[in-house]
Amino acid sequence: MAKKRDHLVKEMRELACSRQPGSRFFTIRELMKRFSVSQLLVYKALDQLKADGLLVTHDGNELYVTEESALRQHLRLPSILVAIPHWKSWVTDQVIRLVAEPKPLCPGYRTELIEYDPLKAVPDVLPIEREKAVGAVLFASGAPLTPEDIARMTEFSRQFTFTVIGQHLEDFGIPSVGVDDAFAANLAMNHLIRAGHRKIGILYCEPHSRVMELRCRSAVDYARLHEVEVDLIDCGIRAGEPANAKTYDRMRGVIRRGFDFTALLGLSGEPLLSAVEALEQAGIDIPGKLSVAAIAAEQLTARHDPPIDTVGVLMERQLRTALQMVTPNAVPVLSGVIRPELFRFGSVQNLNSKQGETK
Repeated sequence: MAKKRDHLVKEMRELACSRQPGSRFFTIRELMKRFSVSQLLVYKALDQLKADGLLVTHDGNELYVTEESALRQHLRLPSILVAIPHWKSWVTDQVIRLVAEPKPLCPGYRTELIEYDPLKAVPDVLPIEREKAVGAVLFASGAPLTPEDIARMTEFSRQFTFTVIGQHLEDFGIPSVGVDDAFAANLAMNHLIRAGHRKIGILYCEPHSRVMELRCRSAVDYARLHEVEVDLIDCGIRAGEPANAKTYDRMRGVIRRGFDFTALLGLSGEPLLSAVEALEQAGIDIPGKLSVAAIAAEQLTARHDPPIDTVGVLMERQLRTALQMVTPNAVPVLSGVIRPELFRFGSVQNLNSKQGETK
């Protein structure tokens, strides 16, 4: 059914785009006869064309082509799909803003946003034919990957150029883009250790995934290498669960229990801010009583009060790199590794200078 609908949407888009602005469109019966399809399929396709802004209903039920000629020509372009999990987060909001910008991300192509079930690691299908897609960028949801997920992504890669953001899948032959997560964890721990912190809490505040495991393992190993103690705080979040709420509750439990680490590193930004909220409500001053750092989107943590020192994941750069990789005629590569950067905003106290003052 989905494939038939997508094919019909594509054909009807072309039909609408070829007609004069403001002219009457075909009736339901005319469309059924023209494409030899059921009434239900025609209705579903028309719903999509109305959502696209190509058709409007006037004079009762009569369909008319809209005046938006620029939009109609835009929809005739081949597309690059950007698939994101269907949930509310700062990262997905940023991607939506970037895709909606008037200046095209990929000149000559339209970027088409697709949302999918966040409980799944990979969408079941992508509207390749309907959107005349020549490539796709998939933002990983964080759900555990299964062999079936790998097989589905491999199949997508056979159909057109395909890249994943947020998972390291080069070992499976699937092109991927992401920050150097091991280096990001090392950079964050180095920032805290150089400031004199000898016991650090590590907040695991996302569902377990290859990326989060790599960040966590790298942070712990770096601490051991420098003979620094760690307290690993796993929030026990599963895919699809409210990470912010669970992180807040977990941090409140840590506060009630008591802790002796002098710095806290969040392996992900948005849930970490919920932990910061719990700390502030308990009267724990940042950075006076506890230093805090994150591996996160730097724009998110910079706007928080107080701003949080961050190893930035440079999400816009990740997206633009991925789009370059899937653009037709691009040189095929299996990975795009973004080197993260440290942004200092003042949430980490330098204990070295403090100790010097007390001598």
